[in-house]
Amino acid sequence: QEEADLKKRFFYVLHFTKRSDDPIASVETLECRHFQYRRMIKQKADEILHFRENYPQYGRRVAGIDACSQEIGCRPEVFGRVFRTLKNYSHPFYDEKIGNVSLPQLKLTYHVGEDYLDVVDGLRAIDEAIRFLGLDCGDRMGHAIALGVNAKDWYQFKNKQITMPLQDYLDNIVWLNHALNKYEIDGFDSLRGWLQEQYSHYFFYIYQNYLSGVNKEGSAYKQSNVLNKFDINIYYLSWLLRGDQPSLYKTGKFQEELISKDQWGLYAVNKKYIRSDDISHIPEVALLYHMYHYSREARIKGSEMKTFHVPDHYISSIGEIQRAMMDDIADRGISIETNPSSNIRIGTYLCFENHPIKNFYNLGLTKEQKELMACPQINVSINTDDRGVFSTKLENEYALLACALEQEKTADGCHRYKKEFIYEWLDNIREMGIRQVFLS
Repeated sequence: QEEADLKKRFFYVLHFTKRSDDPIASVETLECRHFQYRRMIKQKADEILHFRENYPQYGRRVAGIDACSQEIGCRPEVFGRVFRTLKNYSHPFYDEKIGNVSLPQLKLTYHVGEDYLDVVDGLRAIDEAIRFLGLDCGDRMGHAIALGVNAKDWYQFKNKQITMPLQDYLDNIVWLNHALNKYEIDGFDSLRGWLQEQYSHYFFYIYQNYLSGVNKEGSAYKQSNVLNKFDINIYYLSWLLRGDQPSLYKTGKFQEELISKDQWGLYAVNKKYIRSDDISHIPEVALLYHMYHYSREARIKGSEMKTFHVPDHYISSIGEIQRAMMDDIADRGISIETNPSSNIRIGTYLCFENHPIKNFYNLGLTKEQKELMACPQINVSINTDDRGVFSTKLENEYALLACALEQEKTADGCHRYKKEFIYEWLDNIREMGIRQVFLS
């Protein structure tokens, strides 16, 4: 009986391992980005649904799903429909002890914002995970270091240069422009002008030849006409569609009639976060999303690597956006799993005393009201990530942070944090970690 009771305490989180897409030059028949991998994870998701529906007494022990492994080359959009479908699935069944019940909805974890080519790229990935996967109260993000890293130090370490595919750079430019507007961040008019110039140049370079035959008369657009019709705001709206099932846009327009009538059809289109349903029917928006997946030439050009110089006003804006995003995440009740050893070894220009966990949550660490009010107080936890890879255990992770904070000093040589405050803070985090467990 004791062994049976012990088994009931265990539950499972099922992992999807991210995978890079096949190089576009090697693809003979052009399908959407990550076509084969999308098919594979849908098959796995079908097996999970089948298992929970047909074996509910065991399926109820599956409490959550997760996507792990490398971030670069496999963005949250790939998992959009799968995660939304699994998260919202609920199956009624009969339990001999308690009668008619439903399987608990799965909770989500998504590893994001630890490994990135640009801080803005990491922030955009975090935003994509929230929007496209439907992360909500009680769900978790793994790492999310891009939210709290010191942007000035990070870019200084990179000599203010970033190297990435042109498509990612274009997406980051558009996302950053929208973030400045969304969060009503003032004082960056020159940056907005620079972002518009960058957008115009790289958008036209990547998509110009495909768009040359788009107008009804069949004649080629001039660059000015193209940019008027496909401006930076239209491009942003097309980015919002990336959580949608790509095949619905395969002809260049939104084909609503192709949405299946089953469970998968309910989440083929991402409607969770603020987005007008009408944007799918805006011809330019649907066409850009189509080209993102189905234009071979645009995908080849977008995959070209280039090194970019990052201007100072670009760097200065990031701290403002980080703070606004952290407040938003705290308001949503999304938790952040921090993994100190993993973050230090994978991240760039990071050490234990500079780990951003204290930028996420500082209750107990300080008694200064100003510092407490300035912190978003996000739900956080301390974790080991891959124990075997990083040769660590949970006690080590707590000890490493405690040791780093005990040694941290102010400019005048005094200890920054009192030892008793450090241990109060760590105990707060320990209790939060327990509350964040995906119990079924």
